[in-house]
Amino acid sequence: MRTEAAASSQIENLTASTRAIAMARPGDTSRRNATLIVANTTATSAGVELAAELADESVLSMHEALLGHDEPDIAGRWRDQPVWIGSRPERRWR
Repeated sequence: MRTEAAASSQIENLTASTRAIAMARPGDTSRRNATLIVANTTATSAGVELAAELADESVLSMHEALLGHDEPDIAGRWRDQPVWIGSRPERRWR
């Protein structure tokens, strides 16, 4: 689970040493990337546990686990605008 969460975090350019991640687990938040990787691990675990009952509450619970520490204003809530991963798609008008 931790390996998958760390690999997923690398997609977002989040890297941290094994030691920093281990220190972040008991609550050391001094290293932002390690804290985010731990949150990703928590969200991945929650996703596996909640996968059998994929409901709105489950998705929002995973979102809260992932972003609760770093982005508390948006964590556990549905977005109200489009989101792009990578560069924004071009708008082509005909």
